[in-house]
Amino acid sequence: MKILVIGSGYVGIVKGMCFAELGSEPLVRSIETQKGSVNDTCSDAKKAAKLLGWNAKTNIETCILNYINRIQNRNCL
Repeated sequence: MKILVIGSGYVGIVKGMCFAELGSEPLVRSIETQKGSVNDTCSDAKKAAKLLGWNAKTNIETCILNYINRIQNRNCL
């Protein structure tokens, strides 16, 4: 199955990778930056932990595998 993912930022790349892992043929494309768009983002979980008492309970590898399993269980592909 061919899938188009619009946006090749952090989320788009991960989605494309997940779809490829599931046997699809993802085509990941970017769109031009629009006025007011943020080109780079950075996250620091330490600030969330300090201000909100929040800590991540799952690493990125587990999150990706869980995402793939959810898609497979829904028969989306």
